[in-house]
Amino acid sequence: MNDITSKLINLGIPMSKDVYPRNVWDMQLFNGKIYIGYGNSSNGQPSPNAGPISVIYYDPVAAKFITQLTADEEEIAVLKIIAGNLYIPGIDTREGWSFGNLWVLRPNGGYEKLRTIPNAEHVLDVALYNDKLFCGNGATSARWNVTVSPDGGHTWQAKANNFNACEMGSAVFVYKGKLYCSSIFFYYDIDPANNFLVADGDTITVIHVNGKKMFPGMMGGGISYKMLRTQVLNGKLIYLGVKIANAMQWNPEGLFILNGDIGSQANRIALPVTGVLPTDIVVRSNTVYVSAFDINTYTNYMFKSTDLVNWNEIFRFTSNTFARSFEELNGDFYLGMGCYINNLVATTGTIYKAAAKVIKESEQR
Repeated sequence: MNDITSKLINLGIPMSKDVYPRNVWDMQLFNGKIYIGYGNSSNGQPSPNAGPISVIYYDPVAAKFITQLTADEEEIAVLKIIAGNLYIPGIDTREGWSFGNLWVLRPNGGYEKLRTIPNAEHVLDVALYNDKLFCGNGATSARWNVTVSPDGGHTWQAKANNFNACEMGSAVFVYKGKLYCSSIFFYYDIDPANNFLVADGDTITVIHVNGKKMFPGMMGGGISYKMLRTQVLNGKLIYLGVKIANAMQWNPEGLFILNGDIGSQANRIALPVTGVLPTDIVVRSNTVYVSAFDINTYTNYMFKSTDLVNWNEIFRFTSNTFARSFEELNGDFYLGMGCYINNLVATTGTIYKAAAKVIKESEQR
């Protein structure tokens, strides 16, 4: 058994917030550093509207956490590498909703705040397609759900206004040569829910899909869902299906793979340990890593696959809560701990390191 609990390195809790806003919603390797997304954009308890949020990274060479800047946001939920820069969508600005924010961090340490997205109450995700930036925005009536910028985020055009009539443009990604922006998915399957905006070259359309095909075995029970952590490996789309919780946040549920076009039948991936909940996906070359945990024991697992069919356990460790997100650098794994809204655990926000040497030794036992 690849149990490394006793050899896990506790790097500490870098954010000075209450327990719930310390949830590590995302981690991203950028310029040799591990960036950390956290906070609480919800208006509800616990610890509502937890900003401003410091942009913090862990420097493995210096072996310390460093604060790079302070963002006028309640939460950092998504961190994405685009054209060599780190993009941070402004999920909930503290400056009013006439414009939404997009933060761009450069490899040289500089950054740019683009407060330029008109009528974008919540900027949820961003992707580059055909040299244009596409943003998925959470918005209410008469707001812009999908915006497009031809000039690096300085000016924007509306490409879908209330395209899903359910407020969210939650995941933006490129798959099979097209750009997709997803709505949230309701447990029922009637218009106008469960849509994708599709950019195919310069042609933009909106398609309706069956959520039960995208999330087999998950839809139902009066709960809304969304896609998260979309990644492409060997021409296939792998993604998390998560339950929407606490407004725009999420609880883990399932891991899925899609071979065909968006809207065709996806398959739910069965990991080697039965019943675990997947929380994050990282792709390195031709290998995909997935973190997951057992909700009864809080045993956390790391799995890997090169073909999305055969999965191997790399390591496991036991905690009093679960790793929401992780990153990998030179064989070392960095894990950011989270918690549920109804189970506030003091270790939330802890960053652990699983060293490559320890992992290799555990695999050889």
